[in-house]
Amino acid sequence: MGDFTTAAAPAAMTSSISKVLGWKLSLYNRDPQATAQLTSAGGTGAKWPAGTVVTFNVVSGHRDGYATGCPGDVVYRQLPAVRDAAAQYQRDSAPSEIDQYNATLGGVLGAPTGPEVSVAGGRMRPYERGNIYWSAATEAHFVWGAILVKFQALGGPAGFGFPTGDEVGTAGGARSTFTRGSVFWSQATGAHFVWGAILDKYNGLGGPGALGFPTSDEVGVAGGSRSTFTGGSVLWIEGIGAHVVIGGILAKYDALGGPAALGFPTTDEVYIAGGARSTFTGGSVFWSARTGAHVVIGGILAKYDSIGGPTSDLGFSTTDEFAVPGGARSDFERDHYILWTPSTGAVVH
Repeated sequence: MGDFTTAAAPAAMTSSISKVLGWKLSLYNRDPQATAQLTSAGGTGAKWPAGTVVTFNVVSGHRDGYATGCPGDVVYRQLPAVRDAAAQYQRDSAPSEIDQYNATLGGVLGAPTGPEVSVAGGRMRPYERGNIYWSAATEAHFVWGAILVKFQALGGPAGFGFPTGDEVGTAGGARSTFTRGSVFWSQATGAHFVWGAILDKYNGLGGPGALGFPTSDEVGVAGGSRSTFTGGSVLWIEGIGAHVVIGGILAKYDALGGPAALGFPTTDEVYIAGGARSTFTGGSVFWSARTGAHVVIGGILAKYDSIGGPTSDLGFSTTDEFAVPGGARSDFERDHYILWTPSTGAVVH
């Protein structure tokens, strides 16, 4: 209360009025800096006859509607600053997207352990059992446990992007998906990331439900990359793409030296004549329950394919290609072999 015709209102007073206005207007979702249309009721001192529709500032002075000097010339001139302060109070008091999201979780993350902070184009707040991350593109999602530890080791949002969903259970473990890839966890394998073309292939195969969980992070190999899973490996190189190698063929491939020795797979494993085959840039590995897995390469492979491979009279290979005087040889299950020499090429015997 006071006469503010010539004297300014104390700062404590205008600050308090701004907070009260901000709080009260927020209850009705009104912006202190906005305007509103009101209809005059007329009456003594009213500036407009009854029924007149007039636009007012949401925060107005008494004199705006009635013939009065209230709230005083000085305070009236302070009303724009009061509106701004009330609006700022609303912004400062409003729960953030992270706070609002945490309220929907029912307390699963526990209490906050620190303030909300800026991270790599978004925001983060730590809680007792995990973190909540927010960006305008991905909204708010939580990350916790071993997946959070791996995510932080990858550089958090700056290294692996923001989470695009909450952690979900999958095939006996868990998965969190980020803008640059996914992190998978199971009790047996721990937490490891999969991304890019290998992640696309892994998802296309059925993810953990088909190929198991990753046993390591993606690693660079021989000019490409590889992710190893409990049920096989996916290898990728530019120009060929990502393909899966599994079982006995994978064991043979690795024993031979993997990509450094036999190159990268050009197809996924295919079933043929009761067995299987994986083709690589440096040859093919054939497998059957009767013969196990063996590699066939070069001119011998070309001859073997030309006569029908495992569907021919030769059946599956029973040895890897081995050196003989003057050339090379591969043996097959039906008492045949293919011999290659520079002078004769590959000949079936």
